[in-house]
Amino acid sequence: MLVPHVTPKIIVYDLDGTLCPHGGNVEQHVAELLRRQSNVAEVHICTASTIGRTRDRIKNLIEKGCLTRVWCGHGTSVLDGNGEFIKRYVRAPLPDELLEKLNFYRNQSTFKNKGTVPLAGDSSCYSFSILGKRFTPEQRYDYLGHAQMYQERFKLVSMLRAEFPAWNFYMGGQTGIDIVPKGFGKDSVIKRLLTRTDKICFIGDDFRKFGGDESAADYIESTAKKWNLDTLFAYRIDGYDSVQVRQSIKRINQLMGIYF
Repeated sequence: MLVPHVTPKIIVYDLDGTLCPHGGNVEQHVAELLRRQSNVAEVHICTASTIGRTRDRIKNLIEKGCLTRVWCGHGTSVLDGNGEFIKRYVRAPLPDELLEKLNFYRNQSTFKNKGTVPLAGDSSCYSFSILGKRFTPEQRYDYLGHAQMYQERFKLVSMLRAEFPAWNFYMGGQTGIDIVPKGFGKDSVIKRLLTRTDKICFIGDDFRKFGGDESAADYIESTAKKWNLDTLFAYRIDGYDSVQVRQSIKRINQLMGIYF
């Protein structure tokens, strides 16, 4: 939960499920709230999405000039506030053994109504899905029920982390598993930003074990406890809801003296 009377200098937002629906775009009213926020603090986006997909979905934020940095692919690449490329921190093709294991797990899954294209991504952040990346609404609906019933993604992430310690695996979005080299994740973004200030707020939606935002939330909690910091905190939005997002952003703005 938010710590009262603390003014963050940097606010880091997850994208999917936090500022917009999964796979959707940031709406104008959310962009306007963040524009007001950016007058007082730096506003960053940290997402698992690739550079190309992220740019298209944050156009409203870019147009309003409210972003400082956009961290893509769990921190493997970074854009400036105008959406222009700054740096890719790592290039790491997936090893053959990992590709073979992913294919094995997909073939072994009891889910039969699969789509196509099980693996997508760029040269440093990848997304794997038993369902696939191209599917019909009916296939997606079927898989969400299957994954929930059998906890399939949770079990796969647990096994993959044990088998391939040189890589990080996270449950990404609603159907996928994100794969990045060890040392990268949303926690790596918080670590970099902590070299500049300890007044940081991270806002996400998926704090469950192996969830996309868990690494950042856990790192913040352990660091705040270790150094007795009341200026470093994480806040969870419980699934994307337009009204809830506006209320959460307004509450943070009020902490910074921005009233409506």
